[in-house]
Amino acid sequence: MRVSRAIAGVGLLVATFATAHAAQRASLPATPASEPGARFRECRSCPEMVVIPAGTFTMGSPDGEKGRFKNEGPEHRVTIAGPFAIATNLVTRSDWRGFVRATGRKDPDSCRIYDVSFADHDLVRVYGKNWRRPHFAQSEDHPVVCITWDDARAYADWLNRQAGGTGGAGPYRLPSEAEWEYAARGGTTTAFYWGDEISRSQANYGPEQLPFAPVASGADRWKYTSPVGSFPPNPFGLNDMAGNVWQFTQDCWHESYDGAPADGSARADGKCDERVVRGGSWFKPPTGERSAKRGQGKVADLKGNHEIGFRLVRDLAPQ
Repeated sequence: MRVSRAIAGVGLLVATFATAHAAQRASLPATPASEPGARFRECRSCPEMVVIPAGTFTMGSPDGEKGRFKNEGPEHRVTIAGPFAIATNLVTRSDWRGFVRATGRKDPDSCRIYDVSFADHDLVRVYGKNWRRPHFAQSEDHPVVCITWDDARAYADWLNRQAGGTGGAGPYRLPSEAEWEYAARGGTTTAFYWGDEISRSQANYGPEQLPFAPVASGADRWKYTSPVGSFPPNPFGLNDMAGNVWQFTQDCWHESYDGAPADGSARADGKCDERVVRGGSWFKPPTGERSAKRGQGKVADLKGNHEIGFRLVRDLAPQ
């Protein structure tokens, strides 16, 4: 495994965020832990969080990476100036059920699903399907799917209130695309966070090549979603950062990294009715699970997608 030299400087602040971002962080409540690698859970409804160190990394994929898409470039250096925390696991059906019970949030009226009987082998909107009935069986420890980006944002706002805040901007929120990739790589520069090749002992993914399809083989014994944490974690101790379900980020969709921020913040310009999703899913081929792979997810069209879920990050107050 090739490890980025940038991670050698963990704990050091290597750059300064914009004034507005710094002011926001300065007003954050104290957290139970702030040292890189530390874990904490600050309320009953809150997820377990892992503290990720500050550092600089190369975002995107090199031209020669197998399965690369043009939208994964150009490669560029990004500095994460301060530590932040990210959830160990994806938000589960159990987590989501607690949120719905507490808030009365309306379920999406439909979900985009894949069915081998569909002639075009593509996602099709089906009414009556939602996170409760996503077209395949799930237990409560599977990641929630068939929810929208707006739903995920509402969950973060609710969680902030549970943690003693007022909702809104944080400290719990969706990650920026850069934060997500930095956390997913865990200091590595290979196609996957374990190396340049993939096997079914490492992640939940689909067929070896197109068309998309559910596959179960070996340790990947689930045709569809798998319980969170069913595969080895990445170097930062995070589960399911490759495969299982795509994960929403804050960023508006762009076809490339031209003009992308270098400070790890989210892009607020571009095609904002679609947001970047990362991590691949249970019905994508192996190259779809790479750390640099990007996808798109709708913001608010009253439907979800049965291969997209999310996890949250938490901003940390300066020590």
